[in-house]
Amino acid sequence: MDKRIVIAVLIGAANAIIVYVNGYYALNVTMDAEGLQLALYKLLQIGGMFILGAGSSYLLLRYKLLLPITLTAISTGYSLYDHIASSMEGFTSLYLGVWFVFVIFVVLAAIIEYGARRVGSMYLLDTLI
Repeated sequence: MDKRIVIAVLIGAANAIIVYVNGYYALNVTMDAEGLQLALYKLLQIGGMFILGAGSSYLLLRYKLLLPITLTAISTGYSLYDHIASSMEGFTSLYLGVWFVFVIFVVLAAIIEYGARRVGSMYLLDTLI
């Protein structure tokens, strides 16, 4: 298996675990669902956090794109910041609830950076790993 994929999967799993544990065990985020519906929502949220972490790290390793991994790291860090922030509603519940919007932002950032590097002749064909 490709080293880039293995590293991306590990980073994606770490991101999913960090945000999920932070949200549901440390911050006690709750949802108005029960049973199978709750399990499905949580599975989708874990999958979304995995996609954000794995996708953005793969883009870094394969294409040297910095914006996607930076956006994901800032979002995950801001989720952890909920522990010391004194806001009424935390960022973590938003991050877990509408993770697909963050995926769209990461994809747009990747497209913009990739395009800028191609047009600006800053694009390097070799990979990071």
